[in-house]
Amino acid sequence: MSLRGPHFEPPYDSPIEQDFAWNLVKYASPCTELIPQYEIRTRRGRFLLDFVMRLEGYCISFECDGKQFHDRWRDEWRDAITLGEGHVDVVYRLRGHDICFNVSDCLFLISHWEPEMFTVAGRLNLRSLVCSEKLVALAESAQRRVRQLVWR
Repeated sequence: MSLRGPHFEPPYDSPIEQDFAWNLVKYASPCTELIPQYEIRTRRGRFLLDFVMRLEGYCISFECDGKQFHDRWRDEWRDAITLGEGHVDVVYRLRGHDICFNVSDCLFLISHWEPEMFTVAGRLNLRSLVCSEKLVALAESAQRRVRQLVWR
């Protein structure tokens, strides 16, 4: 039997990554592919991305870091290389604290910016789970600004 879409397949490298994957697959489109510990080779060496989510050639990286594994300058350097060499189209960095306590908010924002990666029902469910209407307004405002920049 072949399952379609992203699957929750532990073990993952950390409890934070496991929590993220558990929550993401509930809302993700069955047309997407979720790959944990995705290896890329760059001019600066080999990197392992926590997760890559793909859909028809579009590729998102999710980096899930606890406080002890986060180094702002190193992470920005690594993201710049990953993006600059075209390994992924966008990188989302999620703090461990937010995954543990606000994962629905994080996924809501991502689903708002990347709607094709999520099911319609998943996006509606995430909106109903958002902690604050301010977050909904922020997401909608940001999306309007992006659309204005794209259309100009």
